[in-house]
Amino acid sequence: MNLDEKLALTGFKNLAHLADVIEAPKLNLEEYKIEHPKLFNALIDGVAYQVRLNKMLNQHFQFRIVFEYLNGHYKSGQNLPSENDLALEIGSVKSVIREQLARLESLGYIDIIEHGKRNVWRSNLSFDS
Repeated sequence: MNLDEKLALTGFKNLAHLADVIEAPKLNLEEYKIEHPKLFNALIDGVAYQVRLNKMLNQHFQFRIVFEYLNGHYKSGQNLPSENDLALEIGSVKSVIREQLARLESLGYIDIIEHGKRNVWRSNLSFDS
């Protein structure tokens, strides 16, 4: 597999995309790619791993914010406001709220009766439980 295929496989569109992600001049990366192909390959892997890790941490952070907010503001059995209203209350966007409510439902923290309209907070539990 050549380095361009490796770039594409790890989620980068091209060398310019990688340069933007790591905030490096494209010309320097092109020279590095030619002069040090093994190190360049390791750089691609490392940056791709960091991007995936950042996405996972961001998703965990969003989940924790929604969980802590609901746990602090709603009692067990209480109906939750709509996804739009929750997004306004928390200071987020509806798509993030919907995604996190689905995660909360899969973990048993809420019952989703009707998407976007009626959700019931099941219990006030600790995030670490």
